[in-house]
Amino acid sequence: MCFELPIYAWQSLFYDKIPESRQKEAHEIWNDIQEHHGDQDWQDRIKKRGDAFCKIVKAWVEYVERTIVVVNEVEWKNIPGYEPIVEALMEELEKRDLHTYSDFLCEATVSFMSNATLLNNFINIVFKKTYAFDAVAVDKTMELTAKWFHKIHRNHALIPPNFDFVFM
Repeated sequence: MCFELPIYAWQSLFYDKIPESRQKEAHEIWNDIQEHHGDQDWQDRIKKRGDAFCKIVKAWVEYVERTIVVVNEVEWKNIPGYEPIVEALMEELEKRDLHTYSDFLCEATVSFMSNATLLNNFINIVFKKTYAFDAVAVDKTMELTAKWFHKIHRNHALIPPNFDFVFM
């Protein structure tokens, strides 16, 4: 299952959703990015969905968590760009071999445990890729799962009501 996710479509996914009162500031930020990083360079890097993509996703989640979710109590699903970013991250979990999950990909998924409703999706993807007799894969799966649960615990949250206890 491979689908194009335009996570780099600034105009439609982000700028158009910014309140008019903040669009001038956003436009200045965008011009600064263009000036310092070229028009295509950074877009080409994150399209590959490698380590740069994962670092950007992690930083984005941390920023959103600090400035929007906590301060304004906005639900994750209502944040512009949230859905395509989550879909792209889950696609990476699905298409990559468990043995090739980079630390940056794992950290990006852990950062999303601020929205614990994703726990079930992440666990389903990773567990279905884990062969029971592959000790390295089992260890990687357990380590990543422990990090997800630890992040939820650190946030003083509970296991989400959508969690599939039967699957576990």
